[in-house]
Amino acid sequence: MSLNRVASKYAASLLSLTVEQGILPAVSADMESINKILTSAPRLKRIIKDPTVKPSLKSSVLKEVFKDRLSDLTNNFIRVLIQKNRIEVLAEIPAKFIELRNQHLGIVPVTVTSAEEMSGPQVDALRSKLESVLGKKVEFTFKKDANLIGGFVAKAGDTVIDSSVKQQLHVLKNKFLTSSFSVN
Repeated sequence: MSLNRVASKYAASLLSLTVEQGILPAVSADMESINKILTSAPRLKRIIKDPTVKPSLKSSVLKEVFKDRLSDLTNNFIRVLIQKNRIEVLAEIPAKFIELRNQHLGIVPVTVTSAEEMSGPQVDALRSKLESVLGKKVEFTFKKDANLIGGFVAKAGDTVIDSSVKQQLHVLKNKFLTSSFSVN
């Protein structure tokens, strides 16, 4: 079975357990923390995935790295992964867990790229509009790109809303190139 499928099954089990116990926010924070740490520490990720490293060493390294940072359930979950020789999927589980959590809560992640930082009222207006269009709560990730000149580009899954000045200029240019007009 592929690592992605294994990670999906473990993430789904963990989500089910956290919902059942009413500790979804705490475990969500744990998963985000694990994701950040493993992304910023490639050596740790290699140790976890290396089959030649003994499970006891992996366990002690992970205990030290995550000491006092994770909930009891998440710590127990990591112990289960080690005991079942599945710790190599730990790096994939947080992203899958967050994806499944978002589906469960009706949240859609939206990446918004704008030429300049958006103000609070602009973010609120965009949130309101996107939530009504998508029919779900939105969770923003913001990026800046001065090449857009102005406006924004919002991406939610396969849906792209391009309200950038750059795009509007491109559309206007194409209209001028494809339209025929005469000068008398």
